[in-house]
Amino acid sequence: MMTQITYETSSCITSGKKPNVREQAIKNGISSMTDKELVMILLGTGTKGIPVGYLSDEVLDTLENSLPYELPKTLSAIPGMGPGKITTILAALELGKRISSKNSKRIKKPMDIIPFIQSYSLRKEEHFICIMLNSAHEILKLKVISKGILNQSLIHPREVFADPITERAAAIILAHNHPSGNVMPSEIDFEATKKVLEASRIIGIHLLDHIIITKTDFFSFREQTDLFTE
Repeated sequence: MMTQITYETSSCITSGKKPNVREQAIKNGISSMTDKELVMILLGTGTKGIPVGYLSDEVLDTLENSLPYELPKTLSAIPGMGPGKITTILAALELGKRISSKNSKRIKKPMDIIPFIQSYSLRKEEHFICIMLNSAHEILKLKVISKGILNQSLIHPREVFADPITERAAAIILAHNHPSGNVMPSEIDFEATKKVLEASRIIGIHLLDHIIITKTDFFSFREQTDLFTE
């Protein structure tokens, strides 16, 4: 039985009009904002010739593809990102990390991980995510492995386990979104899960689950298939 989750969406004002994301955040709740809109709030404005929406896209792409120690340099390489905007982004990341570490939660069931990945249900393309856990099943790190239509080459075990090995993770949870809204797994989803599960048993880093999310539902391979009982 699938558990219903709620994630209200909001639309960003475009078409040449100034994005009114702050008012939308107050009206709809900050949790209703997309990642892009949250970055837009942090940046405040764009710069001459560079709209804040475009700048936010560049910042998000950089955040997803840079290691933490690289961020000052990679953010500086984005046209329009001056010291003020860079330090605002870095401060928000550091504050989030500190608060998260104070409120670290042990992942005991699929529902526990949903708040950490729910924002990806708003993405318009598939994002394949690896959540790394310590021996107490507390989150160490979350990493986007690939973006786009999932196939077995994009989620090869060597890509999945590279960061967990570096982070000395004891276990991982895989997750990806279905922008179509259909939460049911495809044949490729099944095959990819089998491949990573087999590798996890050899490597010794346990694959606890593979979760598919949409804006309203989630699907747990551990709870809703027999793959993990083989």
